[in-house]
Amino acid sequence: MARLMGIISTVMVLIYATGSVEIAVGQRSKYEIVIANCERRIPIGPGQELYDYIFKNKESVSDEVCQVLVKAGQPCHDVLINETLKRAEFKGLEVGFLQRSDEIWNKCLSVSKCVPQT
Repeated sequence: MARLMGIISTVMVLIYATGSVEIAVGQRSKYEIVIANCERRIPIGPGQELYDYIFKNKESVSDEVCQVLVKAGQPCHDVLINETLKRAEFKGLEVGFLQRSDEIWNKCLSVSKCVPQT
């Protein structure tokens, strides 16, 4: 009987916790939702290549990555760059990174076959 009560208690805790998670997710700001949507539009692989170009001075990005970036749209690109620039390690260096960001956007726009999202 004690074991059954333990199982019931565990199930109740899980149900309560799941409800709490849904409530917490429902309380995200509109900006946080925009960020999450943009992160989904630019998967990790292409995102890493873009990050390396902008923040680690990699020479260029592939045309395939450009397709992903342009398809995601400039608003997503800008939001993700601005979020990254909030990191302490980039303080005071924003201007150079924003220039690299604009350079890669323009390069990708010129080679892309995709129509950018607005």
